[in-house]
Amino acid sequence: MIYLKTMLKVIDNSGAELVECIKVLRKNPKNFAKVGDKIVVVVQDAKPLSSQITGAAATNRVKRGDICRAVVVRTKAPIQRPDGSVVKFDDNACVLINQKNEPIGTRVSSVVAKELRKKSFNKIVSLAPRVLKESAISSLNVLDAYSVQSFNSMPYQKLAENLRPLFLKGLPKSRVLKQFAHLNLIANYENSAYKFNNVAKLELIFKKMNAYGHMGARKFWENNLKTVCFHNPQLAIEVQRVDCATKEEQMKCPSLLKVHFNDGQIKTIDCKSKQHQDIMKELVDLTNAEKVPEDQIPVFSYEVYEDRMGRK
Repeated sequence: MIYLKTMLKVIDNSGAELVECIKVLRKNPKNFAKVGDKIVVVVQDAKPLSSQITGAAATNRVKRGDICRAVVVRTKAPIQRPDGSVVKFDDNACVLINQKNEPIGTRVSSVVAKELRKKSFNKIVSLAPRVLKESAISSLNVLDAYSVQSFNSMPYQKLAENLRPLFLKGLPKSRVLKQFAHLNLIANYENSAYKFNNVAKLELIFKKMNAYGHMGARKFWENNLKTVCFHNPQLAIEVQRVDCATKEEQMKCPSLLKVHFNDGQIKTIDCKSKQHQDIMKELVDLTNAEKVPEDQIPVFSYEVYEDRMGRK
């Protein structure tokens, strides 16, 4: 989070290298800025002017003491995303902008967060060499994303309980035991370990926001579908999350689970205003799925890990 007097690194070619926040431009009473928020800054450190720089780059150069507007593109504070992952950068960074919310510079030299796209800073996103997107679990056709969550790529850190990713709630705090518990949930989530031998593809469609009866489909995606994917590696799974701009669109948005059978038939389950357990039960009844025997469900534990590593 960015407060008054916070120092930020500038990652464009406007000439500024280090700026200090002197005002947060927000309509609500909160006095801090996060990724995608606009702030007013004063340049504390800038590159010296050079006669070799010409064109637009020379026109938009700033110097020490200039007061400019900027948009926050990275923060040290953890950002919890809708898919449950937590993103934390090593520094606070910004890009200088003009009154039209366009970048002053012509290049962005480092990574930015994808939240900028939601705040309509598309030009900054297009200039950046890399955009840190959400985890692969939100893509449309992912079969193995459930076995690797974004916390595996994060450096080890002890987060406060209220900042832990949603998919880690209730799991052990130990890094190793946490991964074992998470893998056990994937392998054997409640009433979800079934074989769908007569199904070619599952297609889940629901709204990004959890209003108007779409929460059940979201929970089915987050919990039950992981285990279905684990026990059915041959099964194609497509998840489409619809972004609705208005309330009318949200009301009309469907919440459906389409089942594509091997013989070409397509049957639909209406998921609107249903619990995720009921959606799973209806799917099992519709497809006559075969329950996976308990002795075929792997159990991950520290003892098994030590046996495989030859430590005993």
